[in-house]
Amino acid sequence: MRSNQALFARFAAMLLSNIMMGFATAWVFRIGMGSDPFSTMNAGLSSHLPVSYGTWSLLLNIGLLLAVVRYERKLLGAGTLCNMVLCGYSADFFGWIIDQVLPAGALDALALRAAIAVPVLVVFILAAAVYMSMDLGVAPYDALPYLLSNRTRLSFVRRAPSWT
Repeated sequence: MRSNQALFARFAAMLLSNIMMGFATAWVFRIGMGSDPFSTMNAGLSSHLPVSYGTWSLLLNIGLLLAVVRYERKLLGAGTLCNMVLCGYSADFFGWIIDQVLPAGALDALALRAAIAVPVLVVFILAAAVYMSMDLGVAPYDALPYLLSNRTRLSFVRRAPSWT
């Protein structure tokens, strides 16, 4: 019974952390001070397509998932699917809320945007850390370096030199 409770707690933390990453992503997009490359690419592409950021992110992740399923299945889990769906659609949802609540031009001041950036990045970093530490699977995009490293001679992890 105890292990079921622990698994439920890990699953709940993973769900909440994915939603919080979407929340932070929505703010990052609204303050316009940069984002991670993958989210920026997805936002840029979705702005040129008749789909939302969440839908485009999901479609791209489904494509990446096919490669991961074929070559690095051990990296997948419930967290993989939740991340694929929740981050993008949470960003869409919270972005819509922000747009409904804040008047036009409310985020024009650089000082205000910079003041928002710090706590938003802290929320994102903590949410990502919780998501990863729950060890319930990685997002398809995050699995790509493992896939490439394990299937090619490329290495994405550099080992620290031994000081002994």
